[in-house]
Order: sequence, then structure tokens, then C-alpha cells
Amino acid sequence: MHLPSITFRYIFALMLLALLSFTAFSVNTALIRSQSCFSSIINMSGRQRMLSQRIVKSYLLGGSHSEQLLSAIRDMEEAHLILSDFKHPLNRYLKDEESVKSLFFEFPYHQDSQVKKFISIAKNLDKSKANSQKLVILSEDLLRGFEALTKNYEILAKRKVKFLFNVEVIVLTVTLLTLLLEALFIFRPLDHKIQSNSQAIKDLVSMLEANNSDLEAFIYAASHDLKEPVRTIMNHVGYLESECLDELNNSSHNSMYRIRNRTEYLYNLTDNLLDYHKTKNHKLELETVDLNKLVNKYPDQKNINKNSFQITSDDLPLLKTDRYLISLIFYHILDNAYEFQNPAKDSKLKIKYYEDENKHCFEFIDNGIGIDKENIEKIFKPFFSSKNKSKSNASGLGLTIVRNAIFSLNADLSIKSSDSEGTVILLKL
Repeated sequence: MHLPSITFRYIFALMLLALLSFTAFSVNTALIRSQSCFSSIINMSGRQRMLSQRIVKSYLLGGSHSEQLLSAIRDMEEAHLILSDFKHPLNRYLKDEESVKSLFFEFPYHQDSQVKKFISIAKNLDKSKANSQKLVILSEDLLRGFEALTKNYEILAKRKVKFLFNVEVIVLTVTLLTLLLEALFIFRPLDHKIQSNSQAIKDLVSMLEANNSDLEAFIYAASHDLKEPVRTIMNHVGYLESECLDELNNSSHNSMYRIRNRTEYLYNLTDNLLDYHKTKNHKLELETVDLNKLVNKYPDQKNINKNSFQITSDDLPLLKTDRYLISLIFYHILDNAYEFQNPAKDSKLKIKYYEDENKHCFEFIDNGIGIDKENIEKIFKPFFSSKNKSKSNASGLGLTIVRNAIFSLNADLSIKSSDSEGTVILLKL
């Protein structure tokens, strides 16, 4: 089974479930509304029966002008307006129920006209003694009518509730059958496919890990094997320069300088290639690192005269971090400042330290040749150098290694620089 086919079936299954769920929700809503509406009109009919009896009783006990009689007439009239108005909020869900309307307004009950007649007589009891007899007779008719209406309302309500309940059962049954079919023909094959793909991914990851281990071993061996002949070339060049200094002309001196310069570049490149690969797969090992020692060790690592490249630093903290990665970050930031000095100035590098929002902040401020604004985003790319690459021993991987190490440490780094004005690198750990 192809994955696109499974995906299509999966989407179709979700859409079908959504449709069935919406249908079940709609039926449940209609069921609740129907029960509520029928309950409201049954209760209102019962209220009308009670009020008609209260009117007769109030007249017999207190006469045509008693406050109880007048109050009961007003209540019955208001209740009738609500019951007979199918646009009223209480009855708004019954506006299309013609069967309910016919019970109230049409043969055989004509309950609407009967109630209006009863209310009219009740209001005019003081005008004629015959009205009192009509009121009693009509009240009996009203009671019988409301009782019959109530029974019919209950029958209609039960019938509609039963219908909606049957629809709900059908919808739920179809939903369950759909889920069963989807489980058998969609989700089960999809699960098999996912498990198959998961195993394939695991196999691929294992293969990549093995290849990565082989690649790391190859890079390490190649780096080691390349460094040995390069070191030999550098030694012989140094020997020739010291032993044959008087016999070399200016052209030969320049050639020897270029050989030494490029072999140093190749030596640094082999080291940096190994670091570049290792920073991508390095597993963090946290320990307390004295950052002052890292800074003080740099001149000896590069074998440079401290007076020719002055490094001043605030008192740096003891930091719990990965020694290998933090060493690479500090080394290559310092090395970048050293390699791209401004020949017109005394080369200086200042390291400032402060804390900001619970982060350790280090500012590396040099007065070197700077970086063009359009190249600031490019300097982290492998083998990119903004200027004077041919005169430098920098491999072009230093800041790329810094970027990888910073990513592994979940740190931040930003650069501000302008041409010939030096560079400020802000490191936040």
C-alpha cells in the first residue's frame, strides 16, 4: 500500500468522523430543545388551568371587585399572550410545529377563543349576573380542554423524543461501525506503515552513525598524516633560512616566506578541519573552567610576542561548562583578532566581562582591520575571509567552529564592526 493512498484514506476517515460527530451533536441539540419546548407549553397549560380555577374561586369568595380576582385575570391574560404567541422566546423552537398550533387554535378545542372568552366574561362579572353562571360553565370547559391539550402535548412530545432518540441511536451505531471499519482498513495499515518506516529510519540512523564514526576516524587519521609532512616541510624551511641566509637573494627570501606561510596555513587547516567535524557531534561534558587561563595560554599556543599583540582582560569567572568547546570559542575569537591586525596601529584586544539577565557576557574589543558590514553575516560560512586572506594563516574555519560550539552550548554571539575601525564580539553564555 502506498503512503499517499493511506494519507488520503486517513484524511477521509477524519472528515467522516467529523461529519458524524456534527450530526450527533445536532440531533442531541434538537432533542434537548424539543424536550424544553414541550415542557414549557405543558407547564403553561397547567398554569392556565390553575388560574381559571382561581378566578372562579376568587369571584365566589370575594365578589367581582376583589383584588385576588383582578390579579388572577391579569396573570391569566399575560400567560395566554405568551402561550398563543409562537414568536415568544419561550416558544421560539415551536414556530414550525403546525400540529401544536392546530391543537390550540383549531377544531376540536378552539382553546385560544375559549380562553379569550373566559377572560372577557371575568372582566365583566359586575355587569350581569348571567355572566357568573357562564364563567362557571366555561371554566369547566376550559379545564376539560386544557386537560385534553396537555395529554396531546405529552403524546406529541413522547413521539418526537422517540423519533430523535432513534435517530441518535442510528447515528451512534453508524459512528461505531465507521470507527471499526477505519480501524481495520485505515489505521491498522497506517500503523504497520509507520512501524515499517520507523524501523527503516532506525536502520538509517544506525548506518549514519556508523558512517559518521568512520568519517571521524578518517578525518582524524588524515589530519594526523597530513600534519606530519607539513611539519617536516616547515622544519626544513626553517633550517634552510637559518643555514643559507647569506646565500639567498631577495627573490629567494620571498619564496621561502611564502612556502613557510602556506605550510603554516595548511597545518592550521588540518587542525581546524578536525575541530570543525568534532564540534558538530561533540557530547557535552561539564566541568569548572578558569577562563583567565584560556586567555593567558593563547600567546604561547601561537608562539607570538605579547608586546606585538597586547591582550588585556577583566577578571574572568570560573565557569561550569564544556572545556573543549569554550576553549575553541576563546581561541578562535582571539586568533581572529590576531590574524587580522591593522598594520597602522599597535594591535590591542580588550576583554570585558559583566553579567546581564543571569547570563555571563564577554566583549572582545579589537582595533584590527574590521569587517565590511555586508560581510558580517558571511564570516560564519566555512572558508570565508573578508579580506587579506592570502596574507593570513587563518584557515577560514575559525568562526565557523565558533558558531558550531556556540550552538552546542546554547549560547549567543553578536558582532559589531566597520571597515578599519576594529571589531566588537559579544558572547553570552
